[in-house]
Amino acid sequence: MTKLSRKHAIVLALAAGLAVGCQTAPDEPEIDEEARDMARQAIDNARSVMAAAEEPCTDTGNAGDYLSRAEAAEADGEFEEAQRLAERAAEVAQSTIDDCYAEKSGGYLDKAGTFTNLTADQRSRLRDARNAQDAGNYRDAYEHARALVSELEAATMSYRVRRGDSLWRISGKDDVYGDPYQWPLIYRANSDKIDDADLIFPDQEFTIYKHPTESARDHAIEHARTRGAWEIGRVEDSDRRYLRESGDR
Repeated sequence: MTKLSRKHAIVLALAAGLAVGCQTAPDEPEIDEEARDMARQAIDNARSVMAAAEEPCTDTGNAGDYLSRAEAAEADGEFEEAQRLAERAAEVAQSTIDDCYAEKSGGYLDKAGTFTNLTADQRSRLRDARNAQDAGNYRDAYEHARALVSELEAATMSYRVRRGDSLWRISGKDDVYGDPYQWPLIYRANSDKIDDADLIFPDQEFTIYKHPTESARDHAIEHARTRGAWEIGRVEDSDRRYLRESGDR
């Protein structure tokens, strides 16, 4: 009986040891919470940079690929790699957006520089936009330059013809162009109301663009100086040619 009891006890002990071993889970590696938080913060920042992309600069390059890899690395517990990839995503997105605004603001700045007769305030705003461009604040430069161009393109004044007026006389007025040779600009802007550039009538209402481009101004002056012979009551071929050539000047 003693032998059996001893053997039985050994079997029971072994069984108990196996049971305890099966119930004990292996130790899980500790999570570096600081590294995880930094990775998540970098991912959130990348998402924020990408979400800020809007018309006309919506492209973020391949930032989306970097962000997807960062999110996968964070899920796998590879926090340092996740942070690196997320920071790269933000860098690529911001660089792509900046390049877009730099190009578009440059175009608007070039266009704004072609308008004439700018006021002191408009010249100051143009300088501010150029300074923003030079400082690398491309989005600000774009917003300011675009708004200025829209304003310059739309700025008009209305003029009611008086007895004794001519396009030459109107153009020469100080509050119009201050230069009679720019009269073709008025003719062009009101060609739907003027048959013969040498014949206008009292009380006609003309629209005058306040800031013609340098190209449009120079073309008008050239036409005024080289128009050739004219007579009242007949539309000169040179005037018709001027209107055709004006295009989008």
